[in-house]
Amino acid sequence: MTIRPPVAHDKRSSTRYATKDGCAVMLTPGHIMSYCVLDISKSGMAFCYDGKADESKLLDNVTATFFTENDITSDISVQIVSDTEINEAKLSHRSEKTRSKNRYLRRCGIKFCSLSQPQEDIINRYIQNLKEN
Repeated sequence: MTIRPPVAHDKRSSTRYATKDGCAVMLTPGHIMSYCVLDISKSGMAFCYDGKADESKLLDNVTATFFTENDITSDISVQIVSDTEINEAKLSHRSEKTRSKNRYLRRCGIKFCSLSQPQEDIINRYIQNLKEN
Protein backbone atom coordinates (compact mmCIF):
# COMPACT_ATOMS: atom_id res chain seq x y z
CA MET A 1 0.00 0.00 0.00
CA THR A 2 1.42 3.37 -1.08
CA ILE A 3 0.16 6.55 0.56
CA ARG A 4 0.36 9.64 -1.64
CA PRO A 5 1.89 12.64 0.10
CA PRO A 6 -0.32 15.70 0.49
CA VAL A 7 0.17 18.55 -1.97
CA ALA A 8 2.70 21.05 -0.62
CA HIS A 9 0.81 24.38 -0.77
CA ASP A 10 -1.33 25.06 2.28
CA LYS A 11 -3.64 28.05 1.92
CA ARG A 12 -6.43 25.81 3.19
CA SER A 13 -6.30 24.39 6.68
CA SER A 14 -7.15 20.84 5.53
CA THR A 15 -4.55 18.52 3.99
CA ARG A 16 -4.77 18.43 0.20
CA TYR A 17 -4.44 15.24 -1.82
CA ALA A 18 -3.45 15.01 -5.48
CA THR A 19 -6.33 13.53 -7.43
CA LYS A 20 -6.22 10.72 -9.92
CA ASP A 21 -7.77 10.46 -13.35
CA GLY A 22 -11.41 9.52 -13.35
CA CYS A 23 -12.94 12.46 -11.51
CA ALA A 24 -14.53 15.69 -12.70
CA VAL A 25 -16.27 18.75 -11.34
CA MET A 26 -19.01 20.94 -12.81
CA LEU A 27 -19.95 24.38 -11.49
CA THR A 28 -23.28 26.08 -12.12
CA PRO A 29 -24.37 28.68 -13.04
CA GLY A 30 -21.86 29.15 -15.82
CA HIS A 31 -21.60 25.47 -16.71
CA ILE A 32 -17.87 25.23 -16.05
CA MET A 33 -16.83 21.60 -16.55
CA SER A 34 -13.38 20.30 -15.64
CA TYR A 35 -11.83 16.89 -16.11
CA CYS A 36 -8.61 18.23 -14.62
CA VAL A 37 -9.18 18.26 -10.85
CA LEU A 38 -5.78 19.05 -9.35
CA ASP A 39 -6.28 18.40 -5.65
CA ILE A 40 -8.96 17.89 -3.04
CA SER A 41 -9.30 18.21 0.71
CA LYS A 42 -12.19 17.82 3.13
CA SER A 43 -12.82 21.56 2.78
CA GLY A 44 -12.42 22.22 -0.97
CA MET A 45 -10.68 21.50 -4.26
CA ALA A 46 -8.71 23.05 -7.10
CA PHE A 47 -9.13 22.40 -10.81
CA CYS A 48 -8.26 23.78 -14.25
CA TYR A 49 -10.77 24.97 -16.82
CA ASP A 50 -10.74 26.77 -20.17
CA GLY A 51 -11.68 30.46 -20.20
CA LYS A 52 -10.47 34.05 -20.57
CA ALA A 53 -10.51 36.39 -17.57
CA ASP A 54 -12.91 38.79 -19.28
CA GLU A 55 -15.20 35.89 -20.20
CA SER A 56 -15.14 34.26 -16.78
CA LYS A 57 -18.45 32.58 -16.05
CA LEU A 58 -17.84 32.10 -12.33
CA LEU A 59 -20.44 33.92 -10.26
CA ASP A 60 -21.72 34.13 -6.70
CA ASN A 61 -24.12 31.46 -5.39
CA VAL A 62 -22.25 28.70 -7.16
CA THR A 63 -23.02 25.01 -6.72
CA ALA A 64 -20.79 22.12 -7.68
CA THR A 65 -21.33 18.57 -8.80
CA PHE A 66 -18.43 16.20 -8.14
CA PHE A 67 -18.09 13.05 -10.23
CA THR A 68 -15.82 10.18 -9.16
CA GLU A 69 -15.48 6.76 -10.74
CA ASN A 70 -18.03 5.34 -8.29
CA ASP A 71 -20.15 8.26 -7.00
CA ILE A 72 -21.78 11.54 -7.92
CA THR A 73 -22.57 14.25 -5.41
CA SER A 74 -24.48 17.32 -6.51
CA ASP A 75 -25.75 20.65 -5.24
CA ILE A 76 -22.66 21.32 -3.13
CA SER A 77 -22.65 24.98 -2.15
CA VAL A 78 -19.19 26.39 -2.80
CA GLN A 79 -17.31 29.65 -2.48
CA ILE A 80 -14.74 30.54 -5.13
CA VAL A 81 -11.52 31.45 -3.35
CA SER A 82 -9.28 31.89 -6.41
CA ASP A 83 -9.61 32.06 -10.17
CA THR A 84 -6.35 32.80 -11.97
CA GLU A 85 -4.87 32.40 -15.42
CA ILE A 86 -2.23 29.68 -15.70
CA ASN A 87 1.09 30.43 -17.37
CA GLU A 88 1.43 27.86 -20.17
CA ALA A 89 5.16 27.48 -19.42
CA LYS A 90 4.24 26.13 -15.97
CA LEU A 91 1.63 23.60 -17.09
CA SER A 92 2.03 20.12 -15.72
CA HIS A 93 2.00 17.15 -18.07
CA ARG A 94 -1.41 16.16 -16.71
CA SER A 95 -2.95 19.55 -17.46
CA GLU A 96 -1.59 19.55 -21.01
CA LYS A 97 -2.98 16.06 -21.56
CA THR A 98 -6.50 16.93 -20.41
CA ARG A 99 -6.94 20.46 -21.73
CA SER A 100 -9.08 21.27 -24.73
CA LYS A 101 -8.16 23.21 -27.86
CA ASN A 102 -8.98 26.51 -26.11
CA ARG A 103 -5.82 28.59 -25.66
CA TYR A 104 -6.84 29.99 -22.26
CA LEU A 105 -6.46 27.88 -19.16
CA ARG A 106 -7.40 28.97 -15.65
CA ARG A 107 -6.92 27.49 -12.17
CA CYS A 108 -9.87 27.74 -9.82
CA GLY A 109 -9.94 26.99 -6.11
CA ILE A 110 -13.25 26.40 -4.35
CA LYS A 111 -14.24 25.96 -0.72
CA PHE A 112 -17.11 23.68 0.25
CA CYS A 113 -19.66 25.70 2.24
CA SER A 114 -22.02 23.28 3.95
CA LEU A 115 -21.87 19.62 3.04
CA SER A 116 -24.75 17.27 3.77
CA GLN A 117 -23.77 13.99 5.41
CA PRO A 118 -24.07 12.01 2.12
CA GLN A 119 -21.92 14.62 0.30
CA GLU A 120 -19.33 14.52 3.07
CA ASP A 121 -19.32 10.71 2.96
CA ILE A 122 -18.63 10.66 -0.81
CA ILE A 123 -15.77 13.14 -0.50
CA ASN A 124 -14.31 11.24 2.48
CA ARG A 125 -14.52 7.92 0.56
CA TYR A 126 -12.77 9.51 -2.42
CA ILE A 127 -9.98 10.92 -0.22
CA GLN A 128 -9.61 7.59 1.60
CA ASN A 129 -9.23 5.88 -1.78
CA LEU A 130 -6.47 8.38 -2.71
CA LYS A 131 -4.67 7.59 0.56
CA GLU A 132 -4.83 3.85 -0.09
CA ASN A 133 -3.64 3.96 -3.70
